[in-house]
Amino acid sequence: MANVAVWKAEEKLGSGSGIARAVRNDGKVPAIVYGGTAAPQMVALDPRDVIKGINTASFYASLYEIEINGKKTRVLPRDVQFHPLNDQPLHVDLQRITGNTRIHVEIPVVLTNQDKCKGLKIGGILNHVMHSVEVTCLADKIPEHFDIDISDIKIGDSVKSSAIALPEGVRFVIQDRDFTIVTIVAPKALEEAKPAAAAAEEPAKS
Repeated sequence: MANVAVWKAEEKLGSGSGIARAVRNDGKVPAIVYGGTAAPQMVALDPRDVIKGINTASFYASLYEIEINGKKTRVLPRDVQFHPLNDQPLHVDLQRITGNTRIHVEIPVVLTNQDKCKGLKIGGILNHVMHSVEVTCLADKIPEHFDIDISDIKIGDSVKSSAIALPEGVRFVIQDRDFTIVTIVAPKALEEAKPAAAAAEEPAKS
């Protein structure tokens, strides 16, 4: 797992829309830190830290450390509320995490060697069915992403979840089937041409 980024934060006493509004007026992003044995805690975050995190593909699968007056608390982003007009973050929900915390988390699926994919080279169309998969794992063992090499995938082939080598202690939430991650399908024009080609090959009736 990658190094844990540190977000410096200010504790804000109280709760409610008034506190959150005051934090935003100060140019910060309000956030609630919850979970574990401690009471929920309202904090103010630097918007640059939040935006930088949001712009990463693995934001909701990444741990962060909130530092308040020199004390660090490890957290996992759970939800972000955005402004409806400018898409700026308005509020962040952060779950307290310990090494023994087992969590459900979405892990991005990254397709590699698309430029070498046999099916795509002859006109097939990539159908990326699942861009992420939900797993359960220990909080300090979150995979950054799952790589799938599609270089040998041909038209009509599919890659299922069983092709992903899960690290120790990591399990798919979906356990009752081998679900599809990606397929290579024939283009519509190619599919429509097949019946015509087959008809042309049939001997003419006398």
